[in-house]
Amino acid sequence: MVEVFRTDVTTADEADKVLTEIRASLQDHDGNFDLQDCDHILRVTSRSAIIYPHRVIELVAKAGHYAEVLTDEYQNLEEAL
Repeated sequence: MVEVFRTDVTTADEADKVLTEIRASLQDHDGNFDLQDCDHILRVTSRSAIIYPHRVIELVAKAGHYAEVLTDEYQNLEEAL
């Protein structure tokens, strides 16, 4: 499973802090950032667990940042480019 979020994370240090929080709190979850994208994309993946977006958003907030789920419309546009 993959869930994609728009964030306000802008630096590698901030991204590392968020990813550490996700990995420590959500078993079998991982993620990566595309900080070059204008929406500072966070992709969260899990091979065996359901991804609960509200939980990821809470963990990003705990790390001092904002996140929101990207809609399918945006994801389809991104794939088309």
